[in-house]
Amino acid sequence: MQIKAEVYILTRNAGSNFRRVLEAVQHQVASWRYDLYVIDSGSTDGTLETARSFPSIRVQTRSPGEFQHGRSRNRALQSGSAE
Repeated sequence: MQIKAEVYILTRNAGSNFRRVLEAVQHQVASWRYDLYVIDSGSTDGTLETARSFPSIRVQTRSPGEFQHGRSRNRALQSGSAE
């Protein structure tokens, strides 16, 4: 089945509720396939480890100096493969 949608979550120190956010997104029911990406820019609070504990989530990192809201979103979209 083709990937029809991609969900991108940009993070930096997402906090203690982040695991619940990822679980909630992954439990969404859709009639099409979707991929979930976490793009992190320098978290030091365990955000990356939390994201990486979900095998189906694609994790990318950026250095804090590379992060800009628009540019980071554009780079994320360029790496996707949804229809």
